[in-house]
Amino acid sequence: MDDIETQVELIQCNINSNIRYLRAINGLTLRQLGSVSGVSPHTISKLEKKKYVNIPIKSLLKLCYVFPLDVLDILFKDLRENSSIENLLLK
Repeated sequence: MDDIETQVELIQCNINSNIRYLRAINGLTLRQLGSVSGVSPHTISKLEKKKYVNIPIKSLLKLCYVFPLDVLDILFKDLRENSSIENLLLK
């Protein structure tokens, strides 16, 4: 059980930091990301601040689909370390 908790925590940390990073490098405000994703700015803010640990899958997918990369990358990678910024910018 400890191993599962550790994995969940790592995935949540990746989601939090990756959404914040993707929003920042694309120059999006919370309101702008909310508008293009359909997820409320309040939810995005809570997610980025690690205050939202059980984000609904639907909201997570809406956020992920805004950016030009695979959903699994947002879940399992630290994009700040593993990606070229050019590959993360919105077209």
